[in-house]
Amino acid sequence: MGRHQIAALWVVAAALSAAGALAQDRAPADEESALDIIATTVRSQGHPCERPKRASRDEAASSPDRAAWVLECANARYRVRYDNDVPAEITQLD
Repeated sequence: MGRHQIAALWVVAAALSAAGALAQDRAPADEESALDIIATTVRSQGHPCERPKRASRDEAASSPDRAAWVLECANARYRVRYDNDVPAEITQLD
């Protein structure tokens, strides 16, 4: 496995670890860290997110064991649902 593949795996592992914290219904330290974490999750799963603008909790789509967020990027909007240790469920909105 090459250096670039290993680096990519570390990025994905970090995003999944951060996603686990969001899925466990723990509020991020601030809105900026939520924005960074969610944008990283979206990008790591192959979705384009240019200049992330805002991440807000989607209370209607959340449940006690599944945190849902709406991510607004310059080029798209996504609903991102975290469910513990599995990849996030990402739905493009609009």
